[in-house]
Amino acid sequence: MDSDAKKYNDSDLYQPSMIPKALKVIHGSKDNSLQLLDVGGRETMTQETKAVSDNRIHFVFVPVKDMERAVKFYSAILGLTIKPGPYGSLYNLDIASPNIVLDSNLEEGFEPCKHPLFSFKVSRLEEARTAIQHAGGNVKDVVDNSFFVFEDLDGNRLMIVNN
Repeated sequence: MDSDAKKYNDSDLYQPSMIPKALKVIHGSKDNSLQLLDVGGRETMTQETKAVSDNRIHFVFVPVKDMERAVKFYSAILGLTIKPGPYGSLYNLDIASPNIVLDSNLEEGFEPCKHPLFSFKVSRLEEARTAIQHAGGNVKDVVDNSFFVFEDLDGNRLMIVNN
């Protein structure tokens, strides 16, 4: 044990004289700089960072097995006009950002996403639940009349949140 530690009966008061690398903390700031702080919160290094994007999501990809069936399902629940087929392996649902792209380029052994990929915001939760069920989606528990999780036709989970 470090000789400094023997001076203190309460381990919360102990401050090591040397700070192990694993205990250093990286702290981001609003001006796009990163600060490397030691355990005591003292700055040890600052590095300017540049954003690699404009911090907006452009596309969200949803894996699907049957493109035609998925296009009908998502168009029905989102109130979109179905574009004429035939459909390739990607289909853009053309909604406001972020765009949702149905993607049938599935790898061998595809398994649907079991946590919500993203959420839709609605102003009428019960109508959304009915529309999803009518289109063939599997609605999970409605929580406090504020949101619910549902599975699309391929078993991917998404969420509906009451506005």
